[in-house]
Amino acid sequence: MSKKPTTHGGPRKGSGRPKGAKSKNAKGRTAVTRSVSMQPESWDKLDRARGDQSRGKYIESILPDNGGGQKYELAMEFKANKIHLIPL
Repeated sequence: MSKKPTTHGGPRKGSGRPKGAKSKNAKGRTAVTRSVSMQPESWDKLDRARGDQSRGKYIESILPDNGGGQKYELAMEFKANKIHLIPL
């Protein structure tokens, strides 16, 4: 007498997410994960500024296209002992 195979308790072929290039449409991981450490007040400020956007999308939106960021000239006012940043 042949026993009926059980359908529970083991891996099933083809189940789950595709891994790597083993399947036709698998892209794998497309984002690079990094961490940013800031004070809670700074995170609150960032969250207020971003509105409904995700944190990643908001940070990406404020990055400059040329990758260099804003350039400044540094000027020192010696009598008042102040430093001024002049945007170029």
